[in-house]
Amino acid sequence: MRQVYQALQNRKSELMGHKNFLKYAVMVPLVEKNGELNILFEERAHHLKRQPGEICFPGGKIDAGDKDERAAAVRETCEELGLAQHEVEVIGPLDYLITSFHIVYPFAARISNYDQIRPNPDEVAACFAYRWNTCGAMLQSFITWI
Repeated sequence: MRQVYQALQNRKSELMGHKNFLKYAVMVPLVEKNGELNILFEERAHHLKRQPGEICFPGGKIDAGDKDERAAAVRETCEELGLAQHEVEVIGPLDYLITSFHIVYPFAARISNYDQIRPNPDEVAACFAYRWNTCGAMLQSFITWI
């Protein structure tokens, strides 16, 4: 019994099989435009092999060099939107999504200057923002913090 206690007392629980999942991090970027809160979306570049032309949030695969999921979300957001890290203020994590083969870690962030966004044409065809009042209710069923 002593061995069982020693093995379990300081054990951190994890998602069973998590090492077999592909892991991604995404950002739900919030921007102010004309004095109103907006959610920023991307249209993926049309030459991409996976999901070309789809509407999405910035994000991608978590790399081995990323400190954690949050760092991956910031890195991907900066790469895709042409921003410096100090221009992406992470507000906090959202509920993560688990599918058959993927774990997606979403975060909300404030982009400090909408006019500084320069989409990377290798990954992004276009960016556009919708007023919070327009799409906040739609997202409510997907993001439990709204």
